[in-house]
Amino acid sequence: MLHRDNPEATRLDFEAWRTLFRSTCGQYTLERAEPDAFAGWVRQLSAFGFSAVDVAWNKNRIDRTQRDIRIDGMDLYGAVFQVGGRSTVSHNGQTVQLGFEPQGGSHKCGGTPAGRLLYELALHALKRDEATFSPADSYMQLAVYDLVGALFVPESWAGSRPSDKLFARIHGIVRDRFADPDFGPHELAADAGISLRYVHKLFAERESSCLEFIYSLRVDHAAHLLNRRSGKAWPLSEIAHASGFRDYTHFARKFRRRFGHSPGSHPGARVQHAGDGPVHGSTENGAS
Repeated sequence: MLHRDNPEATRLDFEAWRTLFRSTCGQYTLERAEPDAFAGWVRQLSAFGFSAVDVAWNKNRIDRTQRDIRIDGMDLYGAVFQVGGRSTVSHNGQTVQLGFEPQGGSHKCGGTPAGRLLYELALHALKRDEATFSPADSYMQLAVYDLVGALFVPESWAGSRPSDKLFARIHGIVRDRFADPDFGPHELAADAGISLRYVHKLFAERESSCLEFIYSLRVDHAAHLLNRRSGKAWPLSEIAHASGFRDYTHFARKFRRRFGHSPGSHPGARVQHAGDGPVHGSTENGAS
């Protein structure tokens, strides 16, 4: 979050600011500023369980170079919310201005409801005093994931196409049957009365995948079950099966890929780890 007026933040000189910024945000190449001209702060926050940073500076340039990536040993992904002042951001040959109007973290989708909601959540995080995790944060995290996903809906979806109604019906079928371990693309095609090839074509036209859509619903459902069962132990293998997965290892891998941590480490979850092995055998056609 880029901010310009925060009376609670501790002002830092350039060297202290650069050290704290790198330790918090990762390796970046920073132009050295004149001591008398520099002003800024770095303040770590917890936004609904997400790691966030309230950062401000003036008259300075920050670059994320290939050398920085090699030093870190990883690439970094995040959302930028300009809540004060102005910034110029360049990435992959594209340059945007932040700060002239609330951009909601994405210049392309700043005018969308999802962008505006994310921007309001960022403002709320700045004003939030409590640093401890709240039980409601687990649900808020899922909402944030969905809002970010809405920002990346392909622009081709903006207009209506003849297959949109059919695709909406396909979505409904998947939402009704994703918890069935035997349900996969073949079963979806049969229920929709179309060929398997056409099912894959409909998803490909929208830069998506039928299997990944089924997996995403299953993993989201598992996260909801973990949140709802915070007061009662429930074997992870049962949660995996109730979400449509036959094999716990496969479930755990998909869950970690989506949320960045294992099912047993999900915030607010209280589960039994004993006996968390495969639930059933696998089938060839299922998307378990």
